[in-house]
Amino acid sequence: MQVKLTANYANGSLGSVTGPGDIFLSGLYTIKSASAWSTSTLLGAKLPLNNGNLKSNGLALPMQYQSSLGTVDLVSGLSTSNDHWQFAAGWQQPLSGSNKNQFLPVHLNNDDSKNYPPSKSFNGKGNLLLRAAYTCNPINKLSVNGGLLAIYHLADDTYTDISDNRLTIIGSSGPTLNITLLATLRLNEKTTIGFNAGSPLIFRDVRPDGLTRKFVFAPEISWNF
Repeated sequence: MQVKLTANYANGSLGSVTGPGDIFLSGLYTIKSASAWSTSTLLGAKLPLNNGNLKSNGLALPMQYQSSLGTVDLVSGLSTSNDHWQFAAGWQQPLSGSNKNQFLPVHLNNDDSKNYPPSKSFNGKGNLLLRAAYTCNPINKLSVNGGLLAIYHLADDTYTDISDNRLTIIGSSGPTLNITLLATLRLNEKTTIGFNAGSPLIFRDVRPDGLTRKFVFAPEISWNF
């Protein structure tokens, strides 16, 4: 069983905002096997700690600034691995419909706001994920894992305009391909530190969910109990 809590600080030309993100709850079950390969299944949920409408100076900000998508999501996966290789597939499906974001570029009425797609009452679609990775142990207690993560956004997202008409964000569906790196160092039987890093090689024409980054680096600390 795993519980993960996230938070985010964002600063840019439209303002600055800090907020809690999501709680991730998941369970992983490993199927016993006599071979060198092990198969695991995962089932979990992402629960938002805000409604995806954090504001700066009273003005709604686009999803790129938000610390959460503001939706309840179902997450499931299947993976198989040996001492070095891992292959995995996953599915993430929003369950709660539109979030409460209120950003429309016309509300800010400046040139910078036009760089962001509108996301009022943003309704994001599901994702399919495929991952291939290789793990090595260059020194004792240090594990390094590098790989490729492909994500296919299943359909175009939607939003409501200033007249509350539901509109499609053309170009928001399609593939993303990321290169990833994970390194962990086991300090003792219960404590592990490390980092997660990644960068996109291929991405969708429009990313209204605000999840695309040029580069991501996330330090991590884990306690096992």
